[in-house]
Amino acid sequence: MTRFIATNGSWSGRDLRGFDFSGMDLLGFDFSDSLLCDANFAEARLWTSNFTGSDLSYANFTGADCSSTIFNGAALQFASFHGAKLANAHVMLADLRYCNFNEADLTLAYLMESNIESATFHKAKFSSTGLANGEMTPP
Repeated sequence: MTRFIATNGSWSGRDLRGFDFSGMDLLGFDFSDSLLCDANFAEARLWTSNFTGSDLSYANFTGADCSSTIFNGAALQFASFHGAKLANAHVMLADLRYCNFNEADLTLAYLMESNIESATFHKAKFSSTGLANGEMTPP
């Protein structure tokens, strides 16, 4: 099976609801201000991609490599990052309510000022992860 590989493209401001990006290499892509509800990014490589201000509600990032990816101001309610790599990701001022971060690698990730109410982090890896001033309540 051939893997789709693309770098530094732009789908900014697009309606990509439900699109299947699973297994794709989308390095440095700009998805800012896009509608990506229910999109599937499972096992995708998204290094340094930009999702600033995008609606990613119910998106699936299971096993994805989101290293150094930017999710600032994104709506990510109910998204799954199960087993995903978010090392050095920027997730500031994002809505992460009910997200699944179980077994995710959050090493050096910045989740500053994000709402992580009822998000799950079972067996997640935290090392120098920034969580200051985020909103968190028990499930």
